[in-house]
Amino acid sequence: RKVVFSPYFMFSLFLDLFGIYNNGRRLWNVSGAMKSNIRGI
Repeated sequence: RKVVFSPYFMFSLFLDLFGIYNNGRRLWNVSGAMKSNIRGI
């Protein structure tokens, strides 16, 4: 029995990966802003 990757499964997987990517970018931006603030002090 083959596993069929349904479009819905692929779409939800894509959304999960996209959400993780966005969260990672937001955390990176926040840490970058904190670093620049520390440098500015």
